[in-house]
Amino acid sequence: MANKNTSKTRRRPSKAELERKQAIQRMLISLVIAFCLMFAALRLGAVGLTLYNLIRLLVGSLAYLVIFVVLVYLFFFKWIRKQEGLISGFLCIFSGLLLIFEAYLVWKYGIEQSVLKGTLAQVLTDLTGFRVTSFAGGGLLGVALYIPVAFLFSNIGTYFIGAILILIGALLVSPWSVYDVADFLGARFSLWMERRELKKQERFIKREEEKARKESRGAGKTRKRTGRASLVGYTSC
Repeated sequence: MANKNTSKTRRRPSKAELERKQAIQRMLISLVIAFCLMFAALRLGAVGLTLYNLIRLLVGSLAYLVIFVVLVYLFFFKWIRKQEGLISGFLCIFSGLLLIFEAYLVWKYGIEQSVLKGTLAQVLTDLTGFRVTSFAGGGLLGVALYIPVAFLFSNIGTYFIGAILILIGALLVSPWSVYDVADFLGARFSLWMERRELKKQERFIKREEEKARKESRGAGKTRKRTGRASLVGYTSC
């Protein structure tokens, strides 16, 4: 009987209670991650340097950007998810930066034939030595993006692809659409053409005025010469 009474009095947690519990768990996890990221960003001791170099192993010299973005997302994820195009735009920008950083690393150290090995060597040397001294490019993610892009477009072409991705990401993050950008560029081009045409007309008017001024001066000199010639002829008579 006692078991039956306790089973009857026991109630299931409500939806609001479950959501509150999940929110508390999420907050605790966010605080732990934020604490670790702050240690990594400040490079406090061997733990901070190791965490920072592990992040560098993944994203290279973009580690500080990743730490900052993750910290912002941990505490403002609800607002971020409501912003249309913000996450996809950032991913495009970040991919472009990874490509550019990795392309620069490959060019700087001449590791075209061993991109993965050369990138790992840059980071693992610092990781095992508990220091941060070398440029790490785009890390493992940068390598994964760089190898196929460089195979198709070469090292220099990778810079252009990275720049295009950054522009696309900026467009996705901004409130403008492709049509807005096209209209803006078209309006600016029309304004530039109008100003160019106006300046051309102004230069033409100035040339005509200068030409008329020279002709008037020439006509004045001619009249003076004819006047003097007639005066000399009159006095000789």
